[in-house]
Amino acid sequence: METSVLLPPARVDVYALHDNTIDGANSLIRDWRFSRVSLRVENSGIDGAISDYEQHESPDLIIVEVDDIGENFLNKLEQLAENCVEDTEAIIIGPQNDIHLYRKLIAMGVKDYLVSPAKEKELGNVIAQTLLAKKGLSDSQLISVIGAKGGVGTTSIAQNIAYIAADIFKQKTLIADAAGGWSSMTIPFGAEITTSFQEIVRQVQNGTEDDVKRLLHEYTDKLTLIPSGGDIMLEHSCDENSFEDMIEYFMKTYPVVTVDLSASERDLQKIATKKSHNIVIITTPLLSSLRNARSLIKEICDGKKDSEHKPHLLVNMSGICPSHEVGTKEIAEVLEYEVATTIPYNSKLFMGCEAGEKLPIKSKIAQKELNALVKLTEKLLPPSSKVEKNPKKDKKASFFSKLFGK
Repeated sequence: METSVLLPPARVDVYALHDNTIDGANSLIRDWRFSRVSLRVENSGIDGAISDYEQHESPDLIIVEVDDIGENFLNKLEQLAENCVEDTEAIIIGPQNDIHLYRKLIAMGVKDYLVSPAKEKELGNVIAQTLLAKKGLSDSQLISVIGAKGGVGTTSIAQNIAYIAADIFKQKTLIADAAGGWSSMTIPFGAEITTSFQEIVRQVQNGTEDDVKRLLHEYTDKLTLIPSGGDIMLEHSCDENSFEDMIEYFMKTYPVVTVDLSASERDLQKIATKKSHNIVIITTPLLSSLRNARSLIKEICDGKKDSEHKPHLLVNMSGICPSHEVGTKEIAEVLEYEVATTIPYNSKLFMGCEAGEKLPIKSKIAQKELNALVKLTEKLLPPSSKVEKNPKKDKKASFFSKLFGK
């Protein structure tokens, strides 16, 4: 159970000799824990690993399957170590259950020794243990989208942020609408309302993992939504503690959890904005909406100890009524707060998509209008989702070499 969590972003290379091990390693790609792990499986043993890392930087973890565990194997293991960067970990899969070899490898710094063929569950757990020990828990992000008032496009923005995170930035994403019976989230995704918000919360607290999964709707392999909306509209949906439990439950599985707070109860808005890593406040450039936005920004900022997590102000529907709008520069001056981005209003795009039950971001004419939203979404995602270029380290001595050299 301690490894039943979303694993941190990492690179893992598997050099396997036997079909059963290859199949077991490839099966891990379907394991939800590995959604942010880059897993490469090669049909070659330690010689292939040595050759690869003479030319390329070694990953966070190497798994090598061998049939020979004699003196020649130890020599090759030392040669492999010389080609690896300093913090690379290693797991060996060998032909027999040899306690003396196991102790020797562990003493040398190898993380674990498995007997061939390594089964999917055994392989998955030992990789999870190694990565958690090396990098710690994942840095999942909670993104709350809240409107300064009704009718500013909060739901549409929340839906498009979730889709962009999943489709463009390839982050495993969950989107939830906290509005209960007032939810309209399923419409642009072409999904049916199959549950209530209360039922989702109840299953998270009392059901099994399979019970919860049955209530979710997988829109794509990267985007999942809670198809709720079956609640009685004029009744209380859930208490804030239950809502918080639900959020924490999904953040163990999904790197990105997006919550649409429009039309939700005030207690739920308060707990979501308090827990969120990123908050997007939606306003229009009209005075009534801007006045509410100023008050909302102040309330949220007063409750945030970390200045890095201050809300992102998004001005939506720019150009809907030019003669009555406040300009972007004037908004920043009056609110004394930076505008994160502005989305122009395109009635043909947004009204057409709403009538046609589809997301604006999927429309060909949306590229220009929503490019700013794509850039904002990238800022909202976990730091580890950004691709960093790591130059090859000059120092090649890994933990193998250090221990061999003692």
